[in-house]
Amino acid sequence: MRADQRMRPDPPFVGRVEELRALVDFLEPAPDGSARDGLDGSAVIVASAGVGKTRLLREVLGRAETAGRPSVFAIATRAAAGTPYAALAQLAPEAPADEHASASSWYAEVARTLRATPGGPPVVGVDDAHLLDPGSAALLLHLALTKSATLLLTVRRGEQIPDPITAMWKDGLARRMDLEPLSRSQIGELVDTLVPGAVAERAKRRIAEVSGGNALFARELVRGAMEAGALREGDGLWQWDGTVVLAPRLIDAVGARLADLTPTELEALSTVSMAEPLPLSAAEIVLPDGVLATLELRGLVTVSDGPAECRVAHPLYGEVALDSLSSTARRRLLQQLIDAVAAEGLRTDADVVLVASGRLQLGQEAKPELLTEAAVIANRNFDHDLAARLADAAIHRGGGPPAQLAAAIAATGGSSFAAAEHLLAQAEQAISTDHHDLCLRYLSTRTRALQQGLGRVADALVMIERFEAAHSRASEHDCAARQLAQAQRAAIYLEDGRLADTVATAAPLLEDHINPVARLMSAEASGEALAYQGMTDHARRLQAIMTTLAQTGAPEMRRGSATAVGQEVMCLLLDGHAGAGAALAGTLHEQAVSDPDPLVWALSCFLVGASVLRTGRPASARDALLEATTGFRQTDISGHISWIYALLAQADALLGDTEAARRHLAQATDLRPDRPVGRIIADHVAAKALTRMVEGDVTGAADIALAGSPGAGESAVQRADLLHLAARLGAPPGPIAAQLWPLADQVEAPQVARQAQHVAALAAQDGEALTAVSADFAQAGAVLLAAEAAADAARAHRAAGLPSSARRLDARAAVLAARCEGARTPAMTRPQPAAGLSRREREVAILAARGLSNADIAERLSLSVRTVESHLYRVFAKLGVAERTELGELLSSP
Repeated sequence: MRADQRMRPDPPFVGRVEELRALVDFLEPAPDGSARDGLDGSAVIVASAGVGKTRLLREVLGRAETAGRPSVFAIATRAAAGTPYAALAQLAPEAPADEHASASSWYAEVARTLRATPGGPPVVGVDDAHLLDPGSAALLLHLALTKSATLLLTVRRGEQIPDPITAMWKDGLARRMDLEPLSRSQIGELVDTLVPGAVAERAKRRIAEVSGGNALFARELVRGAMEAGALREGDGLWQWDGTVVLAPRLIDAVGARLADLTPTELEALSTVSMAEPLPLSAAEIVLPDGVLATLELRGLVTVSDGPAECRVAHPLYGEVALDSLSSTARRRLLQQLIDAVAAEGLRTDADVVLVASGRLQLGQEAKPELLTEAAVIANRNFDHDLAARLADAAIHRGGGPPAQLAAAIAATGGSSFAAAEHLLAQAEQAISTDHHDLCLRYLSTRTRALQQGLGRVADALVMIERFEAAHSRASEHDCAARQLAQAQRAAIYLEDGRLADTVATAAPLLEDHINPVARLMSAEASGEALAYQGMTDHARRLQAIMTTLAQTGAPEMRRGSATAVGQEVMCLLLDGHAGAGAALAGTLHEQAVSDPDPLVWALSCFLVGASVLRTGRPASARDALLEATTGFRQTDISGHISWIYALLAQADALLGDTEAARRHLAQATDLRPDRPVGRIIADHVAAKALTRMVEGDVTGAADIALAGSPGAGESAVQRADLLHLAARLGAPPGPIAAQLWPLADQVEAPQVARQAQHVAALAAQDGEALTAVSADFAQAGAVLLAAEAAADAARAHRAAGLPSSARRLDARAAVLAARCEGARTPAMTRPQPAAGLSRREREVAILAARGLSNADIAERLSLSVRTVESHLYRVFAKLGVAERTELGELLSSP
């Protein structure tokens, strides 16, 4: 393994910043020189093993040394506890305990020695003080009572603590600080310090879940995953495939918690892990009497009353316990579990999967109906590998079309679209005639395989026609089936870029009396089509339908709310409200964290990346887009992976990274479907144009954008985006403005009119108009476009013989460009330094933007009010603003 692929050996301290600050503050005397709260900074830190108490203690002692306080560090161990005072012998090495007639006299000698320490009484840190022998614990209590040292002690929660140590916080001699497991964000910070590069957010969140907030476990998880290649770097981002690698160090770390378990207790813990959540009724059958209560008391399992079930207290306890058993023992336990759960009846989805998969694993006979039901559940939980094994076994046992459909869904989940199509072609006749309950899943799965996976649009449409023909009767079921087919046809048209056909096909299915599933599908397809047509107001009316249908609570309707939010992000971006779109995408992204479907997470990352790119923050966009590639590499739909790489190439080009832009453009081209989805074409053209730009051929870049604009097809807003890009890259603005104005008249999205105004002002070299356009872009959150327009305005003013106005616009462009993470385009010039704000002017401007009065600013910066007024006058002049609210738009962080 290369050096840059190894875990960092000595990561910086993270995760306990607030606790560290509190302990360091305790060590500082009060302003009058007295001890704070009369406690001399002493504290007892109580925490479970592995959550970071030792590292925190060492960090505090290091800070004390840096501040000039002498410190001593000691570690108590079980071995040392057998020798009186062994752990603390270093406190007074010149006065051994065995030379004193009594313990009290030795205590007094140690106290005198510590008080005489150069620099004052030291800070004494003792790790694992719960392991101290009685005499050492009594000595520490004596030191606390006589204020001979400041004591910082750590003890492990749940262990027997010596009475003298307990007395310290009970009698007010020391503070007690309880450490909880690290939060998800704190574990994320820790992972960032361990790995030599950026780590995918989903990987960090998963490590936090598996480690249970235990810093020691998290470190060993990362170490083992990196050494085994489960956590590896690709395209500048470290990503984890989810495999928990039980490396020796991790087994040792977790095993220390399990070391005292008897063989019976270890098997019981393994049993709970195999079936969690294990119903208590089944636990009473399969576990020996009293063992569950013992495990609960030791904090190794948790038991709940509603529902009555038990779980392993930490995800890794079960993994390590199972790993310690022989295969024969595991098979025996699995058999006992299956028998116990089956005897109680299969009451939950987990019961069904346990029994079905267990019988399959043990080579026992299982009914095809049970295997199929378990496969459906596994698909629903996005465990497509398990679903494929269960469904395949069901097919071989005569499971028929239900098993074939479950197998096809598992295949599409693993991007095996040809296999899914083969399975569904075999089941087509039977599903159409005898399995009405499977129709919806059949249609959606087969369409996904044929069109989104294999690019066979014509075959997908022919399949829809056959399905309709098979349901031509007037029965209620056949009528609903035809509505589902028509809604699926609308979705196919959308993917094919036929926006008008999508809207026309979906329109009859938006009425209240229509099958709810067909109505939701139609609203989804039509809403997206309308948005890309630029009819964003109409699209929002359909979002209301999606939300209403989701509120019915039906399982197949629940996605409606998330779809509506996602489409609102899209509408905001197409309207030009990049800032609002990015904010909403961020909210959706946070909500997607707990979703088990990796595609939901990937889509949320994609939305964040696409929206942040439009605000003019290419570095942030690149991070989110790289994260999105994880989910779409597993299961690509509609060429999204190609789309993401096209956006990555744009971000790279804006950052001036020529090689990365070329690489990502090549990946976008290689992965682009033979028949690309209409919505991705414009971004492919933009990626080619911007890559040509960063290569130095700006004229060629403009030509690519201009020539590619008709390829946007029926999407007026995307065609306008490419025309606008061509003008930004230097294409003659007059003819482009002539094309943009008619488009602006056709659509509801205000962005097209704003683009037309920008290009028209460029053609006229109208400095005032360009200044107004810059303000409009800034207000909408499109900071990069605002910076470009400000730079355009500066050039126009300079050409008109207005140098003062030009300087103000140069400064405005510089301030806006500073928020764009280093993005550069031909329109942006580097303003002269003299036109920028001085350090003091910027400080005054920021405070004014926050709403502080001149008097408040003067007090904050120790200036006179007159000086503040002078600074603000120069700021307003340089930036070309007239009100403080405008300062906020220019100076606020994106």
